Amino acid sequence: MLKPRQLALLVIVLALLAAAVTLTPLVAPNSAFGKKVSPKLGLDIQGGARVVLRGRIDPASVRS
Repeated sequence: MLKPRQLALLVIVLALLAAAVTLTPLVAPNSAFGKKVSPKLGLDIQGGARVVLRGRIDPASVRS
C-alpha cells in the first residue's frame, strides 16, 4: 500500500505527464506528438474492392 505522500506524488507526476502529452501539439506542432497521424486505410474503406457472398441450398442434401 502506498503512503499518502507517495500517492500524492504519483498523482502529481501522472497529471503533469498527461498535461505534457495533451499540450505538446499546441506548443510544438512539428514534434512527433504534434504531427497528425492518419491510419492506412484498407481497400474496403477506400472503396477499392467489394465482395458479396451468397448461399445456395442443395435440394438433395435437405432432409424432410
